[in-house]
Amino acid sequence: MRTNRRFVEYLAVIIVAVLISIGGAYVIVPSKSSSSSPTSTLDRVISSGVLRAAVPASGGLPYATRDSSGNIVGYLPDVFAELAKSLGVKLEMIDTPDASRIPFMQAGKLDVAHGTITLARAQAVSFSNPINIDGTTGAVLKSSGITTWAQTTGKTAATISGGSGEAVATKMMPGSAVTHVDGSGTALQALKSGQVVVDIDNYTYLQAAAKDDPTIVVLPTASVEPAGLMAPLGDVEWVNYVNYFLNDYESSGVSTCGCFKTTYVKWFKADPLPVVFSY
Repeated sequence: MRTNRRFVEYLAVIIVAVLISIGGAYVIVPSKSSSSSPTSTLDRVISSGVLRAAVPASGGLPYATRDSSGNIVGYLPDVFAELAKSLGVKLEMIDTPDASRIPFMQAGKLDVAHGTITLARAQAVSFSNPINIDGTTGAVLKSSGITTWAQTTGKTAATISGGSGEAVATKMMPGSAVTHVDGSGTALQALKSGQVVVDIDNYTYLQAAAKDDPTIVVLPTASVEPAGLMAPLGDVEWVNYVNYFLNDYESSGVSTCGCFKTTYVKWFKADPLPVVFSY
């Protein structure tokens, strides 16, 4: 009987020691799930009082350019100004070539940018809902006699580095010599000066250019893509806010000017494109 009692006491001591050890382990080693989540861009923008937006000031209108006083004006400055206003913060426009948008975003230098939504880009940055539908096409001089993509094979072309035109150039003009430039204005000037035969760029940009210059002809659209606002990858809180902003900016105007269409027409000289292009 004494032996059994000692065994029970000994076993009880072991059990208590194990429980204390386990309890201590939970106190000393915190669960990974208890770590705090990274600060959202929304929190950073509000706390700093500054919204850092990418604008391609060297790209030219309608997206962005510098006026005679050096101020950056255009479609994107107007959109980002309204976004900053909705947040009650100051807008800092950072002149950013298209090819630098994603690297700058990944490096934490930007809070928001604009671009066509592609699967490749969606692996590197997050996107808002589409702000408008755009596409990629080519423009030629009327004097070239070119009216179809088939006639561009073997011709020279210019497109923007880091833009969707790079993929279109490879697909529509295989084997052709393609010059990569830093902005839409540079590519358009290359076309007008005869340095290249085809300027591959956004449909809306080239259509606006053709309206201003009757010597330019726009080819059939090569691809159709929605355009959205870029945000740091995985920042759901910031993307949600940007989507709420766009809903108000494009329709109700309860908390914003509700003037998206007016702004778009002001710079593109046309209504926003419908979801489906007419080929």
